[in-house]
Amino acid sequence: MSHHKEHRDALIAAVKSFGGTPADYGEAKAPAIPKVILDESLPPEQRKIATLRFARGLERQAAEAYQRLIASQLQTEAAKRGALEIFPTEAMHVAVYDPVLKAAKGPVNAALFSNQA
Repeated sequence: MSHHKEHRDALIAAVKSFGGTPADYGEAKAPAIPKVILDESLPPEQRKIATLRFARGLERQAAEAYQRLIASQLQTEAAKRGALEIFPTEAMHVAVYDPVLKAAKGPVNAALFSNQA
């Protein structure tokens, strides 16, 4: 989670440096958690895999948002540079989930859900 906090802080600093007022992230709407994750009647393995898929989807949305910003929305070199510093991290997060999910036909490695990961 530290990457996300670093990204948030960098974006807040960038907005302030351009003379803007950052949005109150405390008021941001959180994405809906899929029911399969919350359904305790389902097998734990199914819920864990659904959790990984949901997390991958969030990371992909973040990576795609930075890619869009860099490609077409940001106007200044400073703003583009800031997004370029964050984009690879988000893309890396997506890449980490891919091999795990392709292999996750059975139980998921317990290390992914422990302090060892």
